[in-house]
Amino acid sequence: MAEFAALRAEIDTRISLQQAILVLQLTTAGAIFSFALSNPSRTRFLLILPLTTYALCARHSLHHFGIVRLGTYIRESLSRRVPGELQWEDWLIAHPRVPLRFVAWANPLYLTFPGAAALALAWSAPRTFASRDDLSVPLRVGFSGIWLVGLAATALCLYLVWTITAAHRYRIPPAPTE
Repeated sequence: MAEFAALRAEIDTRISLQQAILVLQLTTAGAIFSFALSNPSRTRFLLILPLTTYALCARHSLHHFGIVRLGTYIRESLSRRVPGELQWEDWLIAHPRVPLRFVAWANPLYLTFPGAAALALAWSAPRTFASRDDLSVPLRVGFSGIWLVGLAATALCLYLVWTITAAHRYRIPPAPTE
């Protein structure tokens, strides 16, 4: 039981870290948007957001998949060695929540991570590509390159959130037993 307690403590720690990452993402996005939109000349500061968002989204997903692995270990290895078995993980699999299909897309992670990054890219695109600022060609190319890297980071965030929510989209509930 000591091993189970240690694993549960690690799961709790990872959940707490996930919550802290969400708070940090919301705070960072709010601060960057507030600063960048307070003056039109600062709009390009929004190009920072897709990169910070990707870093935080990657950490959030790392903890998610760590929790999944710990749960799998508890279910497949540890519970078989404990008399009477630890049946929580088996019970969760046997009794999944059955969300409506749109609920997976309504997951707030889509808005928190790739949504914030996509909004920053959309808002900064006119200033990056179509602006009549007196930017030198190397600066314009540099900002365009950063925007494209941000687009790739946003796509990766979307993929990470998609994989996190995939279990809820494709889980088939077991047939009822009577």
